[in-house]
Amino acid sequence: MRLYNILREKGGRVLDIAPEKSVKEAIDTLVEHNIGALLVISSGKPAGIISERDILRLCSRDPQSVHTTTVREVMTQDLIIGKADDEVEETMAVLTEAHIRHLPVMDGENIAGMISIGDLVKSQMQERTVTILHLRDYIAGNTR
Repeated sequence: MRLYNILREKGGRVLDIAPEKSVKEAIDTLVEHNIGALLVISSGKPAGIISERDILRLCSRDPQSVHTTTVREVMTQDLIIGKADDEVEETMAVLTEAHIRHLPVMDGENIAGMISIGDLVKSQMQERTVTILHLRDYIAGNTR
Protein backbone atom coordinates (compact mmCIF):
# COMPACT_ATOMS: atom_id res chain seq x y z
CA MET A 1 0.00 0.00 0.00
CA ARG A 2 1.15 3.52 -0.77
CA LEU A 3 0.64 6.82 1.02
CA TYR A 4 -1.76 8.10 -1.64
CA ASN A 5 -4.10 5.22 -0.71
CA ILE A 6 -4.24 6.46 2.88
CA LEU A 7 -4.70 10.07 1.79
CA ARG A 8 -7.52 9.08 -0.56
CA GLU A 9 -9.42 7.63 2.42
CA LYS A 10 -8.32 10.20 4.99
CA GLY A 11 -8.42 13.27 2.80
CA GLY A 12 -5.64 15.66 1.91
CA ARG A 13 -6.60 18.59 4.12
CA VAL A 14 -3.53 19.93 5.89
CA LEU A 15 -3.81 22.53 8.62
CA ASP A 16 -0.94 24.97 8.56
CA ILE A 17 0.38 28.04 10.27
CA ALA A 18 2.65 30.91 9.30
CA PRO A 19 6.07 31.08 10.97
CA GLU A 20 5.42 34.57 12.37
CA LYS A 21 2.34 33.45 14.34
CA SER A 22 2.65 32.93 18.08
CA VAL A 23 3.05 29.53 19.66
CA LYS A 24 -0.21 30.25 21.51
CA GLU A 25 -1.99 30.51 18.15
CA ALA A 26 -0.47 27.16 17.17
CA ILE A 27 -1.69 25.63 20.44
CA ASP A 28 -5.19 26.98 19.86
CA THR A 29 -5.31 25.46 16.36
CA LEU A 30 -3.99 22.10 17.54
CA VAL A 31 -6.58 21.96 20.33
CA GLU A 32 -9.45 23.17 18.14
CA HIS A 33 -8.82 20.46 15.55
CA ASN A 34 -7.60 17.75 17.95
CA ILE A 35 -4.36 17.20 16.02
CA GLY A 36 -0.72 16.85 17.01
CA ALA A 37 1.15 18.93 14.44
CA LEU A 38 0.85 21.83 12.01
CA LEU A 39 2.76 22.31 8.82
CA VAL A 40 4.54 25.67 8.80
CA ILE A 41 4.10 27.41 5.46
CA SER A 42 6.23 30.35 4.32
CA SER A 43 5.85 31.89 0.85
CA GLY A 44 3.54 29.05 -0.13
CA LYS A 45 6.06 26.32 0.64
CA PRO A 46 6.67 24.02 3.62
CA ALA A 47 9.22 25.64 5.94
CA GLY A 48 8.94 23.33 8.92
CA ILE A 49 6.56 21.63 11.28
CA ILE A 50 5.45 22.47 14.80
CA SER A 51 4.32 19.60 16.97
CA GLU A 52 3.15 19.08 20.51
CA ARG A 53 6.69 18.01 21.34
CA ASP A 54 8.15 21.33 20.13
CA ILE A 55 5.64 23.20 22.25
CA LEU A 56 6.34 21.09 25.34
CA ARG A 57 10.05 21.89 25.07
CA LEU A 58 9.22 25.60 25.11
CA CYS A 59 6.77 25.22 27.99
CA SER A 60 9.31 23.33 30.05
CA ARG A 61 11.77 26.25 29.69
CA ASP A 62 9.36 29.19 29.92
CA PRO A 63 5.61 28.46 30.03
CA GLN A 64 4.58 32.12 29.84
CA SER A 65 6.45 32.71 26.59
CA VAL A 66 3.90 30.91 24.41
CA HIS A 67 2.25 34.29 23.83
CA THR A 68 5.41 36.05 22.67
CA THR A 69 7.44 33.27 21.04
CA THR A 70 6.90 32.77 17.31
CA VAL A 71 6.37 29.44 15.63
CA ARG A 72 9.60 30.04 13.68
CA GLU A 73 11.59 30.04 16.94
CA VAL A 74 10.47 26.56 18.03
CA MET A 75 9.44 24.71 14.86
CA THR A 76 11.41 21.79 13.50
CA GLN A 77 13.11 23.17 10.40
CA ASP A 78 14.77 20.00 9.15
CA LEU A 79 11.60 18.73 7.57
CA ILE A 80 11.33 15.10 6.58
CA ILE A 81 8.86 14.81 3.71
CA GLY A 82 7.21 11.76 2.19
CA LYS A 83 6.09 11.29 -1.38
CA ALA A 84 2.57 10.21 -2.27
CA ASP A 85 3.86 7.04 -3.95
CA ASP A 86 6.02 5.95 -0.97
CA GLU A 87 5.24 2.54 0.50
CA VAL A 88 3.59 2.42 3.94
CA GLU A 89 6.13 0.00 5.43
CA GLU A 90 9.10 2.09 4.28
CA THR A 91 7.43 5.22 5.66
CA MET A 92 6.88 3.55 9.03
CA ALA A 93 10.59 2.77 9.17
CA VAL A 94 11.48 6.39 8.39
CA LEU A 95 9.17 7.77 11.10
CA THR A 96 10.41 5.22 13.64
CA GLU A 97 14.07 5.90 12.92
CA ALA A 98 13.61 9.69 13.01
CA HIS A 99 11.43 9.54 16.16
CA ILE A 100 8.66 11.57 14.54
CA ARG A 101 4.90 11.03 14.46
CA HIS A 102 3.77 13.31 11.61
CA LEU A 103 4.90 13.41 8.01
CA PRO A 104 3.94 15.95 5.34
CA VAL A 105 3.36 14.20 2.03
CA MET A 106 4.11 15.84 -1.29
CA ASP A 107 2.84 14.97 -4.76
CA GLY A 108 5.38 16.69 -6.96
CA GLU A 109 5.41 20.35 -5.89
CA ASN A 110 2.00 20.13 -4.19
CA ILE A 111 1.22 19.25 -0.60
CA ALA A 112 -0.85 16.05 -0.81
CA GLY A 113 -1.58 15.71 2.90
CA MET A 114 -0.22 14.87 6.31
CA ILE A 115 0.20 11.30 7.55
CA SER A 116 0.54 10.33 11.21
CA ILE A 117 2.05 7.15 12.59
CA GLY A 118 -1.49 6.28 13.68
CA ASP A 119 -2.69 6.49 10.06
CA LEU A 120 0.06 4.09 9.03
CA VAL A 121 -0.70 1.61 11.81
CA LYS A 122 -4.42 1.72 10.99
CA SER A 123 -3.77 1.03 7.30
CA GLN A 124 -1.53 -1.92 8.10
CA MET A 125 -4.09 -3.37 10.51
CA GLN A 126 -6.81 -3.12 7.85
CA GLU A 127 -4.57 -4.71 5.24
CA ARG A 128 -3.67 -7.59 7.53
CA THR A 129 -7.31 -8.16 8.50
CA VAL A 130 -8.24 -8.54 4.82
CA THR A 131 -5.33 -10.94 4.27
CA ILE A 132 -6.36 -13.05 7.27
CA LEU A 133 -9.96 -13.26 6.04
CA HIS A 134 -8.79 -14.34 2.57
CA LEU A 135 -6.48 -16.98 4.06
CA ARG A 136 -9.25 -18.33 6.31
CA ASP A 137 -11.58 -18.59 3.34
CA TYR A 138 -8.89 -20.32 1.29
CA ILE A 139 -8.12 -22.84 4.01
CA ALA A 140 -11.83 -23.52 4.57
CA GLY A 141 -12.38 -23.91 0.83
CA ASN A 142 -14.80 -21.00 0.68
CA THR A 143 -14.96 -18.86 -2.42
CA ARG A 144 -16.42 -15.41 -2.54
